[in-house]
Amino acid sequence: MSPPPCRRSVRRGALVALVCFLLVPGTGALPSIRFAFSILSADYRDLDGDRDPFPDTGETGRVRFTVRIADRAQTGVTFVLVSSDPDVACITERRVAIGDLAAGQILTVGSLDPSLPGFTFQSSDALNSPSGADAARIELCLRVDANEIGALSDPVCTSLLADVDQPPGVTQTFVPGPDGVPGSTDDGTLLENFDTDRDADGLFTVNDTFLINDAGTGRTEHGFYQRGSNPPAGAGAVPGIACGGFRTPADGNPACILDPDFPMDWHLHCPPNATDCPNVETGTCAEGCSYATPQDGQKALSFPNSLHMGAHFDPMSSWNGDTTHLRALQGFVSAPLNLALFPRPGDLELSMFQIADLMDNNGMSPSNTFHCLDCGDVQVQIDRDSDPAVDDWGSWDNLAPFQNGYDHVRQAWSVYGSYYCEFTPADTGMAPPAPRGAHETMCFPQGVWSHCGTVRGTVAASTGDCPGPGIVDPSGTGVWVQTRFDLGSYLGQRIRIRWIGSTWMMDGSAGSYLDLTCGWGCTFTTDDGWWLDDIQLGGVLASQASPLPDTRPAPPTSCPALCPDVDDDGYGSPGSALCPAGSTTDCNDLDTRVHPGAAEICDGLDDNCDGVIPSVEADADNDGWRVCGGDCDDADPWTYPDAPEANDGRDNQCPGSLGFGAIDEISGSAGFSSATRPDDFCWQGQHWATSYLVARSTQGDFARDCVTLQSVVSCVSDPTLPPLGGVFFYLVRAQAPHIGSWGQDSTGKERTGICGLVP
Repeated sequence: MSPPPCRRSVRRGALVALVCFLLVPGTGALPSIRFAFSILSADYRDLDGDRDPFPDTGETGRVRFTVRIADRAQTGVTFVLVSSDPDVACITERRVAIGDLAAGQILTVGSLDPSLPGFTFQSSDALNSPSGADAARIELCLRVDANEIGALSDPVCTSLLADVDQPPGVTQTFVPGPDGVPGSTDDGTLLENFDTDRDADGLFTVNDTFLINDAGTGRTEHGFYQRGSNPPAGAGAVPGIACGGFRTPADGNPACILDPDFPMDWHLHCPPNATDCPNVETGTCAEGCSYATPQDGQKALSFPNSLHMGAHFDPMSSWNGDTTHLRALQGFVSAPLNLALFPRPGDLELSMFQIADLMDNNGMSPSNTFHCLDCGDVQVQIDRDSDPAVDDWGSWDNLAPFQNGYDHVRQAWSVYGSYYCEFTPADTGMAPPAPRGAHETMCFPQGVWSHCGTVRGTVAASTGDCPGPGIVDPSGTGVWVQTRFDLGSYLGQRIRIRWIGSTWMMDGSAGSYLDLTCGWGCTFTTDDGWWLDDIQLGGVLASQASPLPDTRPAPPTSCPALCPDVDDDGYGSPGSALCPAGSTTDCNDLDTRVHPGAAEICDGLDDNCDGVIPSVEADADNDGWRVCGGDCDDADPWTYPDAPEANDGRDNQCPGSLGFGAIDEISGSAGFSSATRPDDFCWQGQHWATSYLVARSTQGDFARDCVTLQSVVSCVSDPTLPPLGGVFFYLVRAQAPHIGSWGQDSTGKERTGICGLVP
């Protein structure tokens, strides 16, 4: 593809010279059924049992949701209740029609009044809570049917505490609040801003974080780091396994293990030159890095400190030296927190401010839109013993945010091939999905963060892939966003919270992105890490106060006979005489367009349920493009309409695409964009390219006044200014392993003879 010019002004005396460049990115396509909304809260009332807010064994009840619509307005919206939880015996009322919704709208979906439209379900007769601490949970999910998406959206789920009762006579004692004075109005509010020397040793350490005196155990507890490890592991270490779909050592990929050095990137991020922030708990920073903040790297929403998962390799420049280690799994874990059994208004809400700048589609391409390669997640762990003096910690699971929620999903397979391993923690139980024996909490389709807030933004609107609003860091550089979680389903539980990050495997030897060439597009602007600050939780007690198991027998009711038709297209799954279309089975009960007799369209689905997908609907190379959609080479995942060129010696575009006919031309953004290094001309690196040639000329045809500059990375330093009143034009091509094209001019003709070079 050709690079038509654009302009940057360069002042020289009283005149302005213009430097011209621009590279036009290619585009791809990824099918997705996405409807961005979050569940803020869910509440329940049973209709035939003890009339309390908990679904109990065999009871029939109504559930009501408060939801927030994210960044897109939708029309003709209907919310659909679904559940695969075996403790849900049946859903008798599953659809609530809403109409049109605006972006950002908050609304209540459903009603607890059975005379109004709403959601009704019956709990299983086998539902059972072993104890109030190890209570059962019923998982419920909402999908959306809207005019803009055609099929039911991906589910958004929450859970309800089940088969429990509130015990009588419990006295709640809240922990002192941020003012440290018992009996004041902020009691029960826990604030961790990483700025308080709670153990009064004159230093800021991880031992100061979440420092709390627990009246139940009699212990003083604090936060701690969790380093990657080989199994078995204890509280301070966590083993990892590969996400399903990646090749493991058993599959012939010996490098698919965590880095044997088990690097630790979590550290207290203190001001540059701070002497009271030793970070000795993390050990030695691997591969020569440091935990000392570089001179231009201050990040703390509340001064002076924050928490950072990242490593610093340049003491002067965060731009050049901030990165994350590869093949790593690492967590920061709170002290045990006792949640209120009888919450006050505003209790049981967890909030945090964050900046996530981890490798994802913003730094790597093609075909991984919405997917991250390095990801962050927030998880919860429950004490299964109701005795306040005894802890029996269960497995970890994801927490679902309702504000500035997960902006990406982690790949469960790789667009670059199954070699490039991705990891999930192995201490997360065996709930599905668990193809390798552990619940894949950080793998697709669970949500994670990678691009939420911005490291170098200077205005509040720069919030990355999270909607915001943003708050500019007091240093003037960096934008924080606040994420919030509803912990109402953990009523009366003793929990720990974990912030955990996982980074992928580029190869079996690279320790960090600084070990790599820029042939993978690593311009070191999307790998700076993950910052946390001002974590707050309301409704924290001094001692555990769990609910009681419900002992009442199930009501003498049973599920009615209904047509099992989730997508409301008249066909059930399985088919039933109760369905409008009769007993014929719907082969996809989540898509109204798919049912027996439907028309086939180019979607890769068996639309008419005849058991055959037309061959032209194939996407054999998993690049998101089908033959019927224009893929001209379905055996090559790097070739599809408008694909960006890889340095592979082939034309990655298809006929009709801009750039078709040129081979290995550069595409993507380029320019002089760094305030700290204004002479650096940079472009988006080309996959697999190991060196580049830049041509610069005062002439748009590069026929004379032409010089060339070589580089093995996707930047060259060019301090030369154009002549007064003149301009410089730039072109760039790959040199190795394949000599690329200079692109096409505005007429579509391929450029040749640049600077007299052949080719």
